[in-house]
Amino acid sequence: MSKKYKIAVIGGDGTGPEVVAEGLKVLKVIAKKHKFEYELKDFDFSGKRFLKTGLLVTEKDIEELKTFDAIYLGAVGDPEVKPGILEHGVLLKLRFGLDQYINLRPVVLYPNVYTPIKEKGPEEIDIAPKSVIISPNILSVTITSNHSGFLTNHMVVASTCA
Repeated sequence: MSKKYKIAVIGGDGTGPEVVAEGLKVLKVIAKKHKFEYELKDFDFSGKRFLKTGLLVTEKDIEELKTFDAIYLGAVGDPEVKPGILEHGVLLKLRFGLDQYINLRPVVLYPNVYTPIKEKGPEEIDIAPKSVIISPNILSVTITSNHSGFLTNHMVVASTCA
């Protein structure tokens, strides 16, 4: 019998639900190919929900999310919500509550793969941005690049205070 994974799905705002829906199509194919099962549960932590109800992520939500094997998180943010509210009440609340402090997003160009960055290749593009939450109000972003064979690090510390 194959393992069955519990996956929490947070579609979010803007294009988040669309991107998550496409990703779930990919998950379905991968699950079939690699013979595993999964069950999904949707959570609405969107800006639209906040505007209707005033609710953000609660401690009860955090405890429930801890029971899942994975969380699939879409984009969170709504132009109708004052900056800082969703970032603190959803994203930071989830990251601190679930001990998720690092957001690593490597960027590598592969040969013979279409990209809007024409005229560039793997030699020019090889970066790995990493966000580390230092405290509820401070975010450190380190960008590591191996451009032209020289490993460099650039660090930016930004306050997320509203």
